[in-house]
Amino acid sequence: MIFLYVILLLVGLPIITIYISIAVGVPCLPTHKKQAKILIDLCEIKPGMKVVDLGSGHGRLVIMAAEKGASVSGYELNPLLVLFSRWLARKRGFSDRVKIYWRSLFAADIKDADVVIAFLFPRYMDRLKNGLLNDLKPGAKMVSYAFPIKGWQPIVHKEAISVYQKILTN
Repeated sequence: MIFLYVILLLVGLPIITIYISIAVGVPCLPTHKKQAKILIDLCEIKPGMKVVDLGSGHGRLVIMAAEKGASVSGYELNPLLVLFSRWLARKRGFSDRVKIYWRSLFAADIKDADVVIAFLFPRYMDRLKNGLLNDLKPGAKMVSYAFPIKGWQPIVHKEAISVYQKILTN
């Protein structure tokens, strides 16, 4: 009987996670480990930096940024992924530097962020470009994976990862 519950849990949780992702309109697409490492390296994250992951999913990028010494905020709509990411941060000993919020990425506070990461479909990247990303502080980096930001020129592009930087203005 316990075996049956374990099987139901192992099969049911992914199905529920997929259903929730579809219901909120943004499916969870985990960043591959190789690309995640490249992405984090391209961000040049150092201890004390503030990193925001918009659509943090399973928390892979959040944890990798915390390993570099950053203070990290993740925003995720799927409550199961929020719980998993919070558990993972505690398990890895980063609960003091990692905060996972169960809310829309469009409600994220990025004003003080040094790095903002997003792996989102083009329509969401466009919405970010025309709204939230206006709040980036000068010198902050915006990193997109797979879907570039139309009209923005990356300072670095490698293996489908684009790094942009807000220019200092007078």
